[in-house]
Order: sequence, then C-alpha cells, then structure tokens
Amino acid sequence: MTGTYGGDSNFNGSASAVNSHTVDKADTTTTITSDNPDPSSGVQSVTVNYTVSVTAPGAGTLTGNVTVSDGVDSCIGTVAAGACSLTLTTNGARTLTATYAGDSNFNGSASVGSSHSVDATPPDVTINQAAGQADPTNVSPINFTVVFIEPVTGFATGDVTLSGAAGAATGTVTEIAPNNGTTYNVAVSGMAGDGTVTASIAINKAQDAAGNNNTASSSSDNTVTYIPDSTPPATTIDSHPANPTNSVNAAFTFSGTDNFTPPGSLTFECQLDGGGFTACASTQNYNALSDGSHTFQVRAIDAVGNGDPTPDSFTWTVDTTAPTVVMSSGASDPTNTSPIPVTVTFSESVADFIAADIVAVNGGVGNFAGSGASYTFDLTPSGQGLVTANIAASVATDSAGNANTAATQFSRMYDTTAPTVTNVTSTSADGSYMTGAVIPITVTFSEAVTVTGTPQLTLETGATDRVVNYVSGSGTNTLTFNYTVQAIAAPLTGRSTPLRMPGKRGTCSRISAPASPFSA
Repeated sequence: MTGTYGGDSNFNGSASAVNSHTVDKADTTTTITSDNPDPSSGVQSVTVNYTVSVTAPGAGTLTGNVTVSDGVDSCIGTVAAGACSLTLTTNGARTLTATYAGDSNFNGSASVGSSHSVDATPPDVTINQAAGQADPTNVSPINFTVVFIEPVTGFATGDVTLSGAAGAATGTVTEIAPNNGTTYNVAVSGMAGDGTVTASIAINKAQDAAGNNNTASSSSDNTVTYIPDSTPPATTIDSHPANPTNSVNAAFTFSGTDNFTPPGSLTFECQLDGGGFTACASTQNYNALSDGSHTFQVRAIDAVGNGDPTPDSFTWTVDTTAPTVVMSSGASDPTNTSPIPVTVTFSESVADFIAADIVAVNGGVGNFAGSGASYTFDLTPSGQGLVTANIAASVATDSAGNANTAATQFSRMYDTTAPTVTNVTSTSADGSYMTGAVIPITVTFSEAVTVTGTPQLTLETGATDRVVNYVSGSGTNTLTFNYTVQAIAAPLTGRSTPLRMPGKRGTCSRISAPASPFSA
C-alpha cells in the first residue's frame, strides 16, 4: 500500500514508500431456526429453516450455499432461500447441523447441533374382548378394547372390520382412559342373529405423530359368541340328606337344563339358610350344621347369563338329640295289684320298640300295646317282693335315627299277705279309773301298716260296746288308740276281746286280740 501526493502550484508531488496491509474476510454465524415435522418418519420430507448473519464489525450481502445434514442424509439451500428439505432415513434421535460454505467476502460457519427425532416404526395395535365382556352373551352392544403402542390420530367409527356369523353392523369407536390417544372402546351392535362377532383393524387406519400408519391388528381373543336368548335354565336337586337326619353334614347333587346351553356348560349358584347365593358345583357339601331346620337352594345359570328365577329348594331338619323314656304306673308302691299296669312314654315318636325290649325281674310282661311316643304293658308279679322292669338304651330310634337313652328302672314292692295283730296292750296299769280318764291301747301288727281315715277300735264291754279312737302310728307296725273312760256296769277286760278296725290299704278286716289279758 502506498500514499501519493499530487503536488500543487508551489510544491512538487511525491509518493510514499510501499507499506504492506492485509484485508481479511468477515466472520459469519449460522443458526437452525426450525425443523418440521419433528418427529418425522423415515419417508417424510423435513424442512429445515436456517439463517446466516455477518458478525460485526463486518457488513455486506452474503452469498453462497448452506448444507444441512444429520451425518447421513443432507440437503443444500442458498443463503437467500433460508431453508432446504431432506428425508431422514435413520431411525431414532438425530442431530442436524447447518454449514455455510462462505464466499469471497465472508467466512463460512456451522450451526450448533439441533436435535431431531426420526420415527420410522409404524404403530402396532391390538383388539380384544373388553374386560367384563360376557362370552357368550345375549346383550348388545358387544364391547372390544383397542390399544395402540403409541398415541395416534385419525382412528374413528368405521375403521374396525367386523366379521362373524352374527352379522354385526356397526362398531362405534370411543376414546377411553387414559385418554392419551392410545386406548379406545369399540361398541359393536346391529347383530342379525345367532353366531360369532369378530373385530379387527386393517392397516393405515390411524397415524402416529410421525405420520406412520398403523399395522394390522393382532389379538388374543377378539371373538364373542352372540346368542339372543332370554329363556332361563331350569334347576333340579338330584340328591339330598334324609329328612329328618341325625347327621350334621349334608351333601347335595344337582343339575340343570337349558334351551341353548348344554347341561355340562351350565354354572350354578347355591345358598344355605338365606345366606346369599355364591358360585358352587355339584356335589355341594356342608359340615357341622346345627340342630334345627335348614334350607338349601340352587339355581342354574346359562352361558349368556340367564339365571333360574325359581331356584330348586330342599328343607330338612337336623336332630341329634336322643329320645328319652320313662315308665310310670297308677299302682301304689307297695302294691297288691296284679297285674301292675305300666305306661311307657318316650320324649318323641320312636320306631322298633317291642315287648321284648322290656326286661322284667320277678315278673312277666304282657298285653304290650302302643305306638309313636306312648306304650302300655302289664307287669305280672311272679311272687312276693320287689318287681322291676328295665328298658335299655338303643332299643328304639326316632325318625332322625337317634337311639333312645336307657330308662330309669321301674319297680314296685308286691305284697298280697294281710298283716296280723301280734299283740294288744296298754301302758296304763290295771286298776280303776275315773270317768273321763284316757287309757292308751297299743296294737302291734306283723308288719308296718298304713292308716287311712280315722279308724276306731270297738271294745265289747258287755251290755254296751265302747269306741276307742286312733291316735298315731301309721307307717309302723304299732298303732296307738286312746280310750276315754265312761261309766260302765262291768270292768273293761282285754282277754279274748274282739277288735274291729279298717284293714291295711282300706279293706275292712275283723281282727282278734290275742289271749294275753289286760283290764282297766
């Protein structure tokens, strides 16, 4: 570089010595401002927008080209265009860089990397029976659940292919939770008749965010059998406990019939004593039941959910109580009655009780009769003394099969020998007594006697008999009578004096005092 002076009217011009100077190109800055769409599919064209600016203090108009690349695919655009388009074919996360090549006046520059996602995978989709969908069913609509592996758009009613013998007409599509574009319900309706309903989804019915179309659906169970059946099945209890029974365990078998569902495909629900129906199967067992009445019910359910509205029912009684038995008689104890009438009373009706079940000692059993809970028999003594009858345990059973307990022994003392007077005496000394004096007279018998009523002794005193009143001694062998002295013409003497008084057990006897003398 030189400087030259041109001179003037007074001065000559001159030139400087040569001075070296270097002029550099101005720097630039390149920036990617957008890339669309992002993400992109492997077949989509992505437009990348960029800018190139001069770094101060430089200035001027930039020319030349900018190259955009992810390291594999690239496009070239001019600075003036500010954009170029490319198709990114490598799946996954990519980094885009825009590079300005520069020109004669400006240096080139490269942008900071800009992230971009390439999604070249089409969304997979499944379609299956909805949770809780009965199969078979007699209810319309039939519901299916559609699940895409990623959010999609464009999936709508009409995008589901329906097939099967039932001739379904419409599959209404509704997005359901989680409401993020992945999950849909398909409600199928318009079935023309019995048969299957199958739902599927063809390719290209929905698109992910990158624009990839879905693949054809896959399924594990996308078929439901439709049977427009409203007729319920009928239920039958085939076996049950005896009624009544003494078993605390019960077993039931049952079956059902239906107009569509085969017997082997019916299901059942059972309940005991109104406790609520729950799923069950034949044979149904119950254990440790309490005594009393119980009711079992069972209902069949067909394949489409129709339940028997009139469950079959069985009521029975559990009775584990053994019948008790007692023997009684109107004959007193002791008794001189023969035969002795005996009544046998069980606590409930029994069977198999016979005369041979009564074991007598010192007697015989006859005239056995009766049924149910009441029986009678005659017990004929074989001789004097104790006569007994016994009924052992387990000789009779009630309707539930419980055997009786043993009866308390029945007994009577049999005595037909009349008591005799063995002695008549008085504790008063012999002598004369004033009128009104009381003289006790003691009568001794051969055995204990029982006094009923108010017996009296009659003393034969000659012209006029005297009455002697009973005082005490009933239940012993010695009776005491009191004589009240009255005016008499002759002395009272006990020698060979006949006595009249009521006999034992109410019979009237004439008894004579012994010859032992007494006088008063």
